[in-house]
Amino acid sequence: MKQIVCEMCGGKDLIKQDGTYVCQNCGTKYSVEEAKKMMVTIDNSAKLENALKNARRAKECNDYKEAEKFYNIVQMEEPENWEANFYSNYCKAMMSDISQVTYYITNCIKNVLKDVKKLNDTIQQNEAIKQINTDLSTLATLGYNNVINFYNSQKTIYNNILFASKISDVNLKCANDILPFADMLTFFGKELVSEFGENEFTNLINVQCHEAALRIINDLYKSTDASFSDSNSVDFLQKYAYELKKIRPSSELLNSLEKQNPSFLDSFTTPGKTEKSFLTKPLAPEGCGCGCLPAVFTSPIFIIVFVVLITIGTIITSKESQTQNISNMRDQKIEARVKLEQSIKANLREPKSYQNIATDVWTLEEYIFVKNTFRGKNLYGGYEACTFVAQFNFNTKPTGWAITNNPSSDSGCRAIMIALP
Repeated sequence: MKQIVCEMCGGKDLIKQDGTYVCQNCGTKYSVEEAKKMMVTIDNSAKLENALKNARRAKECNDYKEAEKFYNIVQMEEPENWEANFYSNYCKAMMSDISQVTYYITNCIKNVLKDVKKLNDTIQQNEAIKQINTDLSTLATLGYNNVINFYNSQKTIYNNILFASKISDVNLKCANDILPFADMLTFFGKELVSEFGENEFTNLINVQCHEAALRIINDLYKSTDASFSDSNSVDFLQKYAYELKKIRPSSELLNSLEKQNPSFLDSFTTPGKTEKSFLTKPLAPEGCGCGCLPAVFTSPIFIIVFVVLITIGTIITSKESQTQNISNMRDQKIEARVKLEQSIKANLREPKSYQNIATDVWTLEEYIFVKNTFRGKNLYGGYEACTFVAQFNFNTKPTGWAITNNPSSDSGCRAIMIALP
C-alpha cells in the first residue's frame, strides 16, 4: 500500500489543510507535488494478518460489531480482499433489522466473487465459495426462524377467532420477510455460474442454493398452515420450483413436492403465474322461460352460500393484489439502487475503482430513499470512502439530487451533488 511519509520525522499521519499536507507529528507542511513524491510503499502484511485473526475471532464469538471494525481495517489496506469485503457486509447484516439483512449481502456478492476469482489457487477459490455458501445458508435459516417466531407470537397474542381474521395480513408479512432470503440464495447461485462459468462445482453450488431457497418457502407455508390450494403459496412455490427444475430436473426436493401434489407444475408455464379455472361451464340455470330464476336461487340458504362465495372471491383477489404489490415494491427498490449506483460511477474519477461497501434502501410515505456507501480512487491513487443519499418517487423517478457526506476535493467522486438518470 502507498502512503505519504513525513521526511522530517517519519510520521505517517498527514492531513490536507488549506491546499497543503501537514504532518500531525512535527507540523511540517508539504505542497501537493511534494506530497506525491513522498509516497512510499509500506508492507502491512503483518498488520493485515492480525486484523483478520481478530475479525475471525470476534465473528466466531458473535461479536459482529467488533468483527466489522477489524474487517474494515483490512478493507482499507487491501480493497480486493474477498473475506473482508464479504464479512464486513455479513456483520452489518447480522446486526440489522430483518428487512435490511439481504440488502447488505446482495449488494456485495458480485464484487466479492470477482475478488475470489483473483485468487491464484483453484482450491482456495472453491474453499472461499463453499464458505460463503455455508454462511448464506445460515443467514437464510436465521431469517426463516425469525419469521416463524413472528408468526407464532401473533398466534399467541390473539385468540383463535381474532387470529383467523388477521391470518391474511400475518401470512403476507411472513412472505414479505422471507422472500428476500430466498432471492438472496438464488442470486448467489446465478452470479457464481455467471462469474466462473458452468462446471461440476459451480453447478452443484447453484443447485444447493436453489434447493435451499425452495425449501425455506415450502417450510414457511407448512409452518403457517398454508397449502398448495392457497393462491399465494402456489405462486411462490412454483416460482422457485420452476427455477430449480431448469437446472436440476431430477432434484429429490422437486420429486418430493410432486409426490405430494402430482399436478404441482403441470399448468405452470411462466414463473409467478398459474392458470386456474374454477368454472368449466357458465352458470346458466334453466328457468321458466320468462326470465325469472328457479325457486332454489331465491332460497335463504342459497343467498347465504352466494354471499360467502362472493366474500371468498374478494379475499382471494385482495391477496393476489397484495402479492403483486410486494413484487412491484421490491422491483422498484432494486431499480432505485441501480440508478444511484450508475450515477455514482459516472461521476467517479476512475469509474472502475468503484467498490460498494453498503447500500440501504427504505421507504417513507410516498418516497424511496437509497443510501450508497462506497470507495473510489482519489487524486493520489488511494481509496477513499464516500456516501450518497438519493430520494425517488415510487415510479423510481428521482425527486432531486444525490448528496454526499464527503465534500473533500480529494474524494474519489468529482462532485458533492450528482444528477440522477
